[in-house]
Amino acid sequence: MLRSLSGHQHAVFTGFALVDAATRRYVVESEMTLVRFRPIAEREIEEYVASGSPMDKAGAYGIQDDYGALFVERVEGCFYNVVGFPLTRFYLTLQQFLKKTNHNHR
Repeated sequence: MLRSLSGHQHAVFTGFALVDAATRRYVVESEMTLVRFRPIAEREIEEYVASGSPMDKAGAYGIQDDYGALFVERVEGCFYNVVGFPLTRFYLTLQQFLKKTNHNHR
């Protein structure tokens, strides 16, 4: 996976849904972030894999990791989407959803 990402750009997608069980109203949203990797040396890949860090990551790297972050040349879009969840998109969507379903919210 890391070899195929090396020197290329890839897209990270996250989707979520909010459902009001009482009214059956729902909203579905998604976020896309583009991540460009610099070319990664074979030695760097081997060291990163040996650290165990990429083993529990969907894309075989953690942008929030000390070492995994060093592979990333550029991020276009929501950084938190790459970490795992687009917090701002979710929060803003939730605020609108609650307003439209007449729930009390802050």
